[in-house]
Amino acid sequence: MVWYKPVLRSACVSGEERRLRLIGKAIMILIVQHTVRDYDAWKPVFDEHESVRAKYGCLGHTIYRDADEPNNVTLLLRYESRERADEFMRDPSLRETMERGGVISEPRATWVEEAEVASYAERRAA
Repeated sequence: MVWYKPVLRSACVSGEERRLRLIGKAIMILIVQHTVRDYDAWKPVFDEHESVRAKYGCLGHTIYRDADEPNNVTLLLRYESRERADEFMRDPSLRETMERGGVISEPRATWVEEAEVASYAERRAA
């Protein structure tokens, strides 16, 4: 099983993300989709691995669950650079953590680069 295979390159905002935006550096977002055996068992294992993600420059994440199949998970992982995230994906602990967490499908990974952020709520309030 291939654990992470980037397909193409192409939201809360932390202080580090604001700083990177101010200096004109794009935030790289890794979108990962996979199926887990049991979301409630997977989530604590995912949370335990936070320090490893942070060590490789992960600025934060957002988790989405499929409305009809709640064990189908989509992760948006925000990184300071693609190179740092590639280092994370090569970390040997990632595979073990995914297995222990009950990932049962081959993860699908896609790289995107933030092009625009817009808030319609702010526009409506003006």
